Amino acid sequence: MLKFKDMWNDVNKLVNDKKDYFSIDNELQNVFLIKNGDDFVLLTKEDFVNLWSKILLNNKCCIKDAIDKSDIKLYYICKIMKELPYIREENEEMILI
Repeated sequence: MLKFKDMWNDVNKLVNDKKDYFSIDNELQNVFLIKNGDDFVLLTKEDFVNLWSKILLNNKCCIKDAIDKSDIKLYYICKIMKELPYIREENEEMILI
């Protein structure tokens, strides 16, 4: 089983390497500020915990709300996580490989 801590470290590497993501590392820890048009979306470590727990429980998780952008935080969490080498997106689901 892949621990949340390992996945979180991988997410941090991904976000810090992407030009369209902005990481905040001053007083706020474990927070990402993502540019969304003229606005910004604030993602915290806790935002990732819920989805990761669902994925670990069933080795997959439905992400329909993320795909249709009805949940903008979930959309960006999935956008980041599907770039991880052990996650793939298939049939509106995030699947742990």
